[in-house]
Amino acid sequence: MASSGTTSCTISASSSKIAVSARNAGSNNMAAAMLAGTRRTPARLGLVLGLVLAAVFLAGFSLTDEAEEKAEFVEGLKRDIIKVDHSIEVTKELIKKSKTAPYLPDIIFRLAELYVEKSRLVYYLEVETKGAEQAVSSPEAKLLKNEAIQTYRDLMHRFPDYRYNDKVLFFLGHEYHELGMHEEMLDAYKKLVEDYPKSTLLLESLYIVGDYYFNRDKLVEAEEWYKKILKYRESPMHDMARYKLAWIAINKAKNEDSKKFWRDALKLFEQVATSSNSPDEGISVDTHKMVNIRLEAINGIVFCYTEVYTAKNALEYFRKLANSKQIYIHALEKLANRYFIKEQFDNAALIYRRIIDLSNDVEKNLEYAQRVYDAASYTKNKERVDEDVASLVKAASLYTYSWRIPEEEKKKLEKEFEVYARDIVTKLHMLAQKRKEKRAFRIAARAYKNYLSFFTYSEKLMEMKYNYAESLYNSRQYLEAGRAYEDVARTMKESKERKDALYSAIQAYQMALGEAKFLNKFGLVETRQALKQLGAYFVRKYPKDEHVPTIKFNVARMFYEQGEYKQAIESFLEYIKQYPGDANVPVAGHLVLDCYKQLEDFRGLAKQGRAFVSDPNIRNQKFKQEVAAIVESAETREIDKKTLEVSKEGKDAASALLDYASEVDKTQAENVIYRSFVMAKEKRNIELAFRAGGQLAKQYPKSKYLIDVYATLGNFSAQISDFERAAALYEDFFQRFPDRSEARQALSAAARFHTYLGEHAKAIKDFRSLLKRTSGQERAQLLVDIADAYAQMNDWRMVLSAAREAVGVLSSSVKGHLLLGKALEKLGKKDAAKQSYMMAASSGGPDDADLASEAQFRLGEMVFKDYREVRFGAGEPDQVVLQKKMQYLQMMEQIYGGVVQMKSPGWVIASLFRLYQAYDNFAAFLQKAPIPPDLNAEQKKQYRQMLGEQVKVQSQTAKTYLDTCVKTVREKKVFGSYAMACLTKQEPMEKVSRSRSGGGLQGEAVEKIRSKLLKNPNDIAALGDMARLAIRQGDLHLARLVLSKAYEINENHAATLDLMGVVEWNLGEEQDAYAYFRKAIDNDSRNLAARLNMAALFWRYRDEARARAVLKPVQAQLRGVDLSREDIHPAVREALSAMRLR
Repeated sequence: MASSGTTSCTISASSSKIAVSARNAGSNNMAAAMLAGTRRTPARLGLVLGLVLAAVFLAGFSLTDEAEEKAEFVEGLKRDIIKVDHSIEVTKELIKKSKTAPYLPDIIFRLAELYVEKSRLVYYLEVETKGAEQAVSSPEAKLLKNEAIQTYRDLMHRFPDYRYNDKVLFFLGHEYHELGMHEEMLDAYKKLVEDYPKSTLLLESLYIVGDYYFNRDKLVEAEEWYKKILKYRESPMHDMARYKLAWIAINKAKNEDSKKFWRDALKLFEQVATSSNSPDEGISVDTHKMVNIRLEAINGIVFCYTEVYTAKNALEYFRKLANSKQIYIHALEKLANRYFIKEQFDNAALIYRRIIDLSNDVEKNLEYAQRVYDAASYTKNKERVDEDVASLVKAASLYTYSWRIPEEEKKKLEKEFEVYARDIVTKLHMLAQKRKEKRAFRIAARAYKNYLSFFTYSEKLMEMKYNYAESLYNSRQYLEAGRAYEDVARTMKESKERKDALYSAIQAYQMALGEAKFLNKFGLVETRQALKQLGAYFVRKYPKDEHVPTIKFNVARMFYEQGEYKQAIESFLEYIKQYPGDANVPVAGHLVLDCYKQLEDFRGLAKQGRAFVSDPNIRNQKFKQEVAAIVESAETREIDKKTLEVSKEGKDAASALLDYASEVDKTQAENVIYRSFVMAKEKRNIELAFRAGGQLAKQYPKSKYLIDVYATLGNFSAQISDFERAAALYEDFFQRFPDRSEARQALSAAARFHTYLGEHAKAIKDFRSLLKRTSGQERAQLLVDIADAYAQMNDWRMVLSAAREAVGVLSSSVKGHLLLGKALEKLGKKDAAKQSYMMAASSGGPDDADLASEAQFRLGEMVFKDYREVRFGAGEPDQVVLQKKMQYLQMMEQIYGGVVQMKSPGWVIASLFRLYQAYDNFAAFLQKAPIPPDLNAEQKKQYRQMLGEQVKVQSQTAKTYLDTCVKTVREKKVFGSYAMACLTKQEPMEKVSRSRSGGGLQGEAVEKIRSKLLKNPNDIAALGDMARLAIRQGDLHLARLVLSKAYEINENHAATLDLMGVVEWNLGEEQDAYAYFRKAIDNDSRNLAARLNMAALFWRYRDEARARAVLKPVQAQLRGVDLSREDIHPAVREALSAMRLR
């Protein structure tokens, strides 16, 4: 409900646009209701009412006088009354004669309608004869309506099942309404709603009841009745209901100051505005006027929009809602006015500008433009001044170009709007000057441009043009600024102001060139031409002006930038000669020398450069030093040029350069030798590259070019698999440039080469060199690498030292703790070793799983050794010995079980095997357990029986672990010493690190392979040949390094994978060997060597079934294969023989 009269009035006034009540809510004045009402009438009554309305309408077009027309109208009404009276009498007679007729209710219904029709005719007659005031209280009309009401009521009483009783109730409610009997009216409509839920008049009845409460500010009740409509299938009544519900929500929003109700109202209005329920021409409700509900909903949306949303998206929002341009403009006009009233001037201006864009209404656009100006004057925000001016210009131009408007008015308005536009743009310009804001100047420039597009006859035109140019310049639109200044100067008489304008144009064009990246090709050409022409004109017109030196310099620069180098040289030299002390002389001098360079006239460059150096008028010493360096470079280039020309006679250019180095001075020779090296490098002439590089290193040990030389030669050596030479070069590189990151990377590569080649002492030396000037994780990793290398050499004291320092630097280093544990164990420091193993096992992440597994396993190994040493008869009581043995067994169960949980295959197998051995040992231990001497014979018997049962349990547990171990080996295809131990039940052999055998490859075959690799470093076939040669000579470490390079090139090359498997097998890495064989077969199922090697590996691990399955696809080829090939492991021969396949 409304909380105050003010609010209620607002709602009622707004809603009256679509819901004008049939009569005043506080009066019983029937005539007023009859004037407002447009009741639905049956088709048979439409003719009479139509004639009446037509008579009223046509009265304005009659050729007779008003009195005659009135008399005719009155006579027509009287005749119509007589006709209706006759119809009433006839209908009454018909009723008497049809007492039992089935159509009797229809006749009675007709009689009631005739009473209603006569009441209207009587009312209109009395208006014409007695006047509207007396007609309002016409007793006859009222009696006729009462008669109609009584007839309707009788009809319903006598015929309660009459099929049109819903209409009877509806018309009855209408007549109650016109007589001001509102309680009876409500009863009628409510009864219709209750008794006839499927009536076509149901929704209209609900709406009328809702309106009754709405018009009396009973908004809670009104909302309840309107919402009932929404429960039914969509219809025009839904739009009417939602419209009223929206106003009820607005009333709530005002009373409760809540945005939620504003949003609710807006949503309801939107539903109406976008609804397809109502026709475009509008809808009417009984007792209500016809209305365009969608247009009214848009008006409501405007009212809510300003309370819910910002103006940012208003234009797009209303564009989508409006189904025509006219409605769109209408909505925007309402919205703009609302913003203006709320003093949101920026928002109002935004909308008014858009209206002007859309509208061509000359008169209205003037009003809108005036509002735009007012808003621009009131607001502090000047971000849209350019658009404001554009709106003023459009409004003024439409008015000015209209043929309907007198010239005097046009001139007056144009002058008025010119003042408006000039006022707002100059205020923005002043603000921009005060704040020095680029964005403000840019907006001002656009505003001036809009101004100048129309107001071309203003008294302030020149001032505005100059302001336009200044705004463009200050907003860094330099090309446009140059044009604008030029336009100002073009129309001015000779004066200081004109000279300033010309110079400003030149400055603007110069600034535009300074930001040439923002110019397109045409703009660039225009700018350069304008600068040359204006500059020449200014120098000619004002030769003594202080700006002439700068202009001359800039003109010369234009020639340079356009590629007119000879003209540029001439202009620059003239400028330097006239103004040798000017600040731009060094730049001009450098550009002169660059012109000679572009012309490839190095002799001229050197000559002019020497002239600059010797010119006493040029006092800039830094410039002279720079020129001297350039001259030196030019002379060197001239020498190179001549040398290359000589080499064209048929000699190798790189070799010729190297020979020529001895004929030039020392400074030039360094460049010549390096050029020779570069050319040899590009041609991949490794011999010449080494010769040139060696000569450069010898003669110029600190040359900056040596960084490239060492990196290149080291790379060449690695590419041809000469890793010893590559390592030596990288080490020398580091010795010369220890602070260079490239040198550190090179030394790291050298250390890796040595590690791969099994040259651990050399690797340690390199790692220690890198260790200097390092910290943190990098240092810790280097220390781990050093410790690992010492471990390969079995120097456990040095392992201890390096690993201890590594974990001191990085406590989370898993490998560091593991190596430290190994060293401590080897050196007999068991407790400390166990601590290190535990640290390794508990540190790190997923990437360290193998290392952590090994650490925990080695911890278990130490316990296992202690466990084995526990036996009866060693001097301790038997019970103590048994307890100690069981404790160790539990510890191993936990430790080895933990390794199994880590899921590192090799260490899982090792742990399962140890658990088998532990329980097997425990069974044997129990079997030898002494019988306590204090037992009698029966007790001894029971004791032996109990021991026997325990032996069986422990033996079965041991067997379970062994079976699991064997099963895992088979299923997971695990290889290695512990896998073999599971299969043989024999103690695994400890892996022994193999040092490199041989001192590198030598001979003609090697050189041939290296020649191929020099031409194509990615030649996998050549790398394979090199690896085979290394295998043949027993250098497995070199073979592995060569093959790793091939693997980097193509990790799916089957032959390379097979060779890598052979090498890894020979080095004792059988698990890795299997992985390579498997991958080789996956990539080439016909690779015979890989299948033979894999089968031999399976056979070695007592898996003959798998071995035969692997060989089955190639069994036919086995007889003729050469088993002495490098890509076939020696074990293949024994395996084939054992399986009788060869």
